[in-house]
Amino acid sequence: MAENMRVFKTLVIGLGSTGTEILEALADRIDWEVGGLHRAPWLEFLAVETDVAKPNRFNGTDDFKTLGIPATAWSDMLHRPDIYDASIALNTWADAETLAQLPAQSIDSGAGHIRMVGRLALLYPPNYSEIKNAIAQRVARLRNLTDAQAKTALNLNNAGLEMNVQFAVNQASGQTGIRVIVVGTLCGGTCSGTASDIGIMLRTILDNEEKTLGMFTLPHPNLGIAQKSDAEIWKTNAYHALAELNQYHIHTDTERYKTIKFPDRAEGSPVLPHDAMPYDLVYLLRPSSTENIDLMRLTQAIADRMFLNVFVPETDPMAYMVNAGPVTVQKGRAFAFSTFGLSTIEYPMRRILEALKYRTLLHAVDRWKDRKYEGNPDGELDALGLTIPALTEALLLDEGGASIRASLDAKKNEVMRAARSGNPQAARKALDELRGAFGKERGDGLRGLVHVTVNDNRRRAAESVMGAVQGLVSSRLLDYDQGPNMLLGVLQAVQPRIGELRGWEPGEGKTGGANGVIDQMEAIRTNTLLGLFFLKGKASRQLLPALSRALDDELKARVNHKVKEALRDTGSGLKAEPGTLTVLDDETQKVARRLTNLRKRLTNQADRWREVRAKLENDTNDVNGLSLFDAPPNGTVDKEEALAIDDRAKETHAARLIRSWEALMKGVLPGVNDPDWLLGPWSVGQDNFERSQLNALEQMAVEPFEQTLRSGGKDVITRLYDKRSPSFDPNSQAMGAASNAQLFLSLNPPLGQVDPMSPLPSRKLLVGMNLTPDFRKAIQPWVSKYPAAREVEGVDPYRVVMLEEWYRFALRGADDVRDLSFSQPTRFNTYFTRKRSDIDWTPINDKEIRELEEAERLIFLSALHGVTRLEGGHLVMDWPNQAGEPADPAKRRRKLPGRFGKAARKLAFEPRDAFGKSLTNAATYLKSNIDAQIRQKVGEHGGQHEGRKAYVEWLHEQLQGGQARAVSDWNDKAAETVLLRHLTGDDDLRQALLETFPPDENLIQGLFKSQGERLPKNRTAPYDGYYCIKCGGEVGKTEEEVIKNGLRCHLYPEEANHPFGMPYSPFPGA
Repeated sequence: MAENMRVFKTLVIGLGSTGTEILEALADRIDWEVGGLHRAPWLEFLAVETDVAKPNRFNGTDDFKTLGIPATAWSDMLHRPDIYDASIALNTWADAETLAQLPAQSIDSGAGHIRMVGRLALLYPPNYSEIKNAIAQRVARLRNLTDAQAKTALNLNNAGLEMNVQFAVNQASGQTGIRVIVVGTLCGGTCSGTASDIGIMLRTILDNEEKTLGMFTLPHPNLGIAQKSDAEIWKTNAYHALAELNQYHIHTDTERYKTIKFPDRAEGSPVLPHDAMPYDLVYLLRPSSTENIDLMRLTQAIADRMFLNVFVPETDPMAYMVNAGPVTVQKGRAFAFSTFGLSTIEYPMRRILEALKYRTLLHAVDRWKDRKYEGNPDGELDALGLTIPALTEALLLDEGGASIRASLDAKKNEVMRAARSGNPQAARKALDELRGAFGKERGDGLRGLVHVTVNDNRRRAAESVMGAVQGLVSSRLLDYDQGPNMLLGVLQAVQPRIGELRGWEPGEGKTGGANGVIDQMEAIRTNTLLGLFFLKGKASRQLLPALSRALDDELKARVNHKVKEALRDTGSGLKAEPGTLTVLDDETQKVARRLTNLRKRLTNQADRWREVRAKLENDTNDVNGLSLFDAPPNGTVDKEEALAIDDRAKETHAARLIRSWEALMKGVLPGVNDPDWLLGPWSVGQDNFERSQLNALEQMAVEPFEQTLRSGGKDVITRLYDKRSPSFDPNSQAMGAASNAQLFLSLNPPLGQVDPMSPLPSRKLLVGMNLTPDFRKAIQPWVSKYPAAREVEGVDPYRVVMLEEWYRFALRGADDVRDLSFSQPTRFNTYFTRKRSDIDWTPINDKEIRELEEAERLIFLSALHGVTRLEGGHLVMDWPNQAGEPADPAKRRRKLPGRFGKAARKLAFEPRDAFGKSLTNAATYLKSNIDAQIRQKVGEHGGQHEGRKAYVEWLHEQLQGGQARAVSDWNDKAAETVLLRHLTGDDDLRQALLETFPPDENLIQGLFKSQGERLPKNRTAPYDGYYCIKCGGEVGKTEEEVIKNGLRCHLYPEEANHPFGMPYSPFPGA
């Protein structure tokens, strides 16, 4: 990465699943280049989905927004749409039948490939507010971000070279610019249904220095239902989305925004001025084939293109677009579309690091989690205190942690002192007090001490053992040489040991022996014979050992009995109280279950890592171009691992990795306030561990390799030539990669141009670092081919990018669009996002354009001739009396929309009129009735010649003041053009026109050029003929042909200043 970084402030918006995948690819690239998204605050992300459960790296963050609609709201939209008229004018644009075709009862798992559903999901007021606010917040952060703040973020915790950040500016103004890039596919329902409206919404937020770019993918035209069951739906969805994007970029259509109602816009307030367009640039792209690998390559290429736009400002197209001028509109075509081709030569450093990361994790986790226990479980359990003596001592501890044995021993000693002093009554009293310690009622002195202490310590004794268990877990769980399986070996022996302890029966100890000894002592004390010989004292002393033994036996028996009671459960039902062994069993089994579940999760996680590692090391690369990567065995990953780390270092690193995974300790031994997630619900397929845990682990796993690879010093060009071998020629491989930088669209430039003299704007860029003379020579054929490539300094030493872009073409120049138009599935009622009654959609393929032009001609001529009449807001036409039709002519009438544009589209593309009556053969009937009117008008005069001239004059009168002018979208220029075509298309009528309204002969002759004479735009006349003064386009080879062509320029037939350099009409007063 360069020491001084110049970047564009950019917001990237991913619409739908494909858009989100592209954003993920870009985010992965940012992670590698600068160490994480948090280090690139000049790049904001927003992923927008209708599938609320779609898994992706943004889900669960503020950068992921869903366009869900709950069932109640969806039901209202279907059955009570008027509720939403005030906020989004739902009835105006939505087709109820189409919306009802969504199988679900709500929107939470996608838009069902229905574009109109996608648009509705965006306009649903809560969603609209959330998305607009999210965009506005991100744009505001970008506007307020300073160079200093960006530098601080970029260099945060960065041990390497400190880098400066400078924001790129718009070339035209010198002001800091913001780029908003919207990506997604036009195939489905989400992006396809929202792309235009998102662009319109952006225009309501951004200012002039903030530019919008759309990058939208199309399906390959050869994709069939054998490969994807919804292929035909995808293709027609894309076609209709293109038609809409074309419409919204026709800035001459002053009414296209008129009825759009956003929730935050007042009724009647235009959402945008008519000259505004949703996007400053729209890229159209499709995969090179129908194979999934090429779709993946396209996804990566779009992410690469976005990355370049952010980090290599020279690749930004907007400065180049300044020279291209404004978007041209011609015959319903917006010259607003672009495409690119992108190929790379790369050493896939990130892919290698990812593979090494997963290798390291698998090596560490597999060995650690599966180590077998080969120790002595009995000895381990004894050390944990899981024995009768240890439990007994634990049960006899008082609140201060001291054993109550001292109190018992003291009372025993009191008994012994009394006996030794010859006071059996005092000894018996002390003995009774000692025995009272085992009573159930607590009282003065020792009374009830043992019973209460032991019973109160049921759980405490268990906790003592559990403390030892926790110590064992704490010392061994994260020990690379031991681990969870070895711990399970110990804990699985606990239950059998507890079973043994439950069966423990203390021996039948004597509890009355001390009484007998004291009785003997009393007998000795009253024996006069022994007294005569002074033997009482000696006889009593001889009984003291027996008394001591009897007391010990009794204490042991009584203590054992109390311990037995404490170890076992007591009571039943609500009065049940678990004994120490039950508590221990429960708690140790919890730990064992956590360890078991941990191993299951670890095994599942390892399987996931293994799967990803296998893909990274073995799968075909998704790079469009050349990847310097070899699969195993002895592949690139193997070689880089061997260079970076030896076996000893690998084991040391593995131990460090495991030791760092401290969250597992809280999982196995959760604190009081910690979630017990290892005992929570979980099944294979769910997340095994929190992403934050894995992120930290993965980051540490890759550290030794990242440091080695980054410091290796070999850039991609050096590595390319290092691979030279008899089977690998670096020069031919480089040229082959450059040849892959073909456009991601089948473009026919001449058809996409405004005119033959205005070639499409295009450019090529070679982006790289440390390019060598040998490399430049190798790809010279690509560099030299038009348009010649310009070299630009890149930011990534491991990647060279070859980029070719073509701009500002009409959709007719994209062969793919024509191919897409052939798909005509009937699954959905409509594939547009707005009904035709709401907007005059303009067709985008030549066949439909011709059909519409013919329909527009017929509708206008029918109105001019009175064949259609404006009645009750509709253009009404009579209908012939046919089978199945009513006898009443008024009931047979067909009613078309009361506007020329809408009526023509109804006639051309829809099977029924405004009230559902069939329009089959309607065009034929109109033409027949127009012809009948012409014959009638011509025949009203004496001869055909005079009649035709009178007809021309009558038409002129209609043009100037006929009833047709009452139609709301009447346009003088358009009407005059249609009329000229009508009159000049017939030899007799053309002659009548020339005689009635002779054209200006001088103007016509001023168009004449002899072969070889100079024409505008550095052209020469290919032959004698008449050429446009403005552009040099042909008007006609002869004067008669000029008239026959309606005095129109072939290239710009709708432009007022073509071909005479000023507006002209042969009709007086026009």
